[in-house]
Amino acid sequence: MVNFLLFLSITLNLIAILSIVILYLRQNRFVDIEKEQKKNIEEMEEVISTFITEIKEENEQFLDKLYSFQPKEMKQERIEEEGMDVDSASVEFKPKDLKGNKAMLNVYKKAAPSVREKNKKEDRLEKEDVDELLNLILPPEKEQKEKSIVEIASEMQAEGKSMEEIAKALNKGKTEMELLLKFRQNS
Repeated sequence: MVNFLLFLSITLNLIAILSIVILYLRQNRFVDIEKEQKKNIEEMEEVISTFITEIKEENEQFLDKLYSFQPKEMKQERIEEEGMDVDSASVEFKPKDLKGNKAMLNVYKKAAPSVREKNKKEDRLEKEDVDELLNLILPPEKEQKEKSIVEIASEMQAEGKSMEEIAKALNKGKTEMELLLKFRQNS
């Protein structure tokens, strides 16, 4: 009988040790997964921020090119207005003639001011989009919960207010407030 109990005890101890080892390994696996997730989140945040800055730079370059675009006719008018002679004006860089019609150029001229205004709006929207993306990526900050009636009543009681004042402030009955605070004290 003693041999059986000794065998049973050793078996149970081995099973317990084995289960402890298995639980320890699983716990370590979860810790490793958490570390990997934090690392992935940081990498994603960096990638998104660099992507956003690259897009913004490309957008600014495009807008600069769009604003600096002036058709040949506009340059000649500007030269005549400034009173420059044609020889000194010919030293300026002249882009290749575009294969397009005047109607398209007029559309570009008219669109430039609206593009500037739209760009200002897009900058504002871009900041909001970045905030939204960061809120999706980063864990949300702990938001303060609204205080319960019991917490507010206990704070008011700590300030030294009477039961009638507390009940009036919270639109509750005096007896109800007394019971709430008594239960709060007992728990």
